[in-house]
Amino acid sequence: CYNCFTYGGVIAVKNKTKAIKSRIKTTTSFSVQSDIEAIIDEPEFHNMVHRDLKMEQTSDQKKASLYEMTLIKPGVVFPFIDIIFNPTQFDISLYLETLRRADFEGYGSRSSLLGTMNSKILAFTDELNVSQKDILDSIKLEDGVVDDESFIGLFSESERADEDYLDGLRGKLPEFIQKYEDQIYGLKN
Repeated sequence: CYNCFTYGGVIAVKNKTKAIKSRIKTTTSFSVQSDIEAIIDEPEFHNMVHRDLKMEQTSDQKKASLYEMTLIKPGVVFPFIDIIFNPTQFDISLYLETLRRADFEGYGSRSSLLGTMNSKILAFTDELNVSQKDILDSIKLEDGVVDDESFIGLFSESERADEDYLDGLRGKLPEFIQKYEDQIYGLKN
């Protein structure tokens, strides 16, 4: 799948199992809004399979424990930087499509039930001179809403994302997959 090819995974073929190494480094993302602005104040409690705090269930195979799910309010912003090592146009196209699908379908196995995200790409650069801290330090909030313009100045005009260009590159993915299908699917070495 796109996610495995982009972020790494395992090809589980009998007698030929091998790992696909990710060339993408994803940084930890922190909300720029305060806890009060970001977290829904109605906690949800759930059961999950866990070794600690065991509670009997009807099945002999499972033991459950309590956990609290933290839900995030709509509009909370989590800035992040992803690094792609030695990217090709195919890699960037695949990454853009992966983000689009994850935004639409949700991140993780339960997120589609709980809500989706909206990723906005602000810049592409081949320099590693802007850090997560630089972005977080320069962000300005207006009534809990992030002002994109407050940190876009960290990037030169040529590094700033152009939505039309990104859509065009994302649209080339089927062409790239067809062109490189032998290497992608391991049909030829």
